[in-house]
Amino acid sequence: METMERKRPRPRRSFTPEFKTEVVELVRQPGKTAGGVARELGLTETAVRAWAKQADIDAGRRSDGPTSEQLAEMARLRKELREAREERALPYAAVGLRRARRRLRDRKPRNPSVQPVSRPHLVRRAA
Repeated sequence: METMERKRPRPRRSFTPEFKTEVVELVRQPGKTAGGVARELGLTETAVRAWAKQADIDAGRRSDGPTSEQLAEMARLRKELREAREERALPYAAVGLRRARRRLRDRKPRNPSVQPVSRPHLVRRAA
């Protein structure tokens, strides 16, 4: 029985803004296409087209999407919201731990002949 080898996904690459600008300038030259430039540079046509579209949006030639500044602001706000939700969840998690400890301390043993173990380190002392 033959085993099929799985294709490994291409590792995600990152490119500098300067490189993207140069690629977009190449696409803008007469006689050049996004597909041709992508093949020449070993890039995907989809990425080159997306960079060209974003450059048009940032330059004001298109208005069918958010600008790079707006995208950066949205990413910052999402991060801020995620951090705020995590901070808000911490006290609730602590309450849940205290309740779980209290349930363990107060539960009745399964075998009535076994006495519950005293856990003074779990008992909160009044000051």
